[in-house]
Amino acid sequence: MAKALDKSLLPRKLRELTILTVGATWKSQFEWYVHARTAKKEGLSDDVIEAIRTERLPAFKDDAQRIVYEYSMELQKNHQVSDETYNAARNLLGSKALVELTVLIGHYTNVSMTLNAHEGPLPDGVPPQF
Repeated sequence: MAKALDKSLLPRKLRELTILTVGATWKSQFEWYVHARTAKKEGLSDDVIEAIRTERLPAFKDDAQRIVYEYSMELQKNHQVSDETYNAARNLLGSKALVELTVLIGHYTNVSMTLNAHEGPLPDGVPPQF
């Protein structure tokens, strides 16, 4: 699965943003630890990363990030996406990348659930992320 995700049409910054929304939703300690660092390397701001971690609405300066965040959060919180958000995401990404975004959310939900269920540990000396 990871190899298929690497071939995604989604830009890496948007993929990492999506993974952070999932990790924060599930309060997955290890998931957040790994992907917050990667998201920063991909160019997500510290303010956006911290807002997601603390369940505050990020102040996005980029419409693509805002749309992907809204899609990800609606799907996770409401178990569906409004027509307005769906259409904005489809217009931004195209149909194929939008399906990839949805699969990415599902995949990392599974990863986060698994890490939480089996208490995937943080590296020694790393404080809890949530």
